[in-house]
Amino acid sequence: MNDEIGSKVVWLESVDSTNKYAARFTVDIDSHGIVVATSNQTNGRGQRGNTWESAKGDNLLFSIVLKPAFLQVHKQFLISKVAALAMVELLAPYVTGLSIKWPNDIYVENRKIAGILIE
Repeated sequence: MNDEIGSKVVWLESVDSTNKYAARFTVDIDSHGIVVATSNQTNGRGQRGNTWESAKGDNLLFSIVLKPAFLQVHKQFLISKVAALAMVELLAPYVTGLSIKWPNDIYVENRKIAGILIE
């Protein structure tokens, strides 16, 4: 088993939701690190039933299956925190006005540029 994130990438020309598609891998014990990506998501998912819309080819649209054995399920919010903080740290040298709208949105000035959905 390869634990590395991205050791397996599933590329789809179009899909309703990368998150929904990635969910089918969660039953496989060896699915940690699988990335599901597309350039056209027709019914992207957000938190609390919200949707994520994007014009074809305009955004990075992907989901990653993580199965962190070191983290108890009730502490999964830590993954969201780390992902949001890492994204801001990565973008900071290139973009000003970055902020996090907890628990899962990344903003530049007053515009949402990313959402992180942890399930």
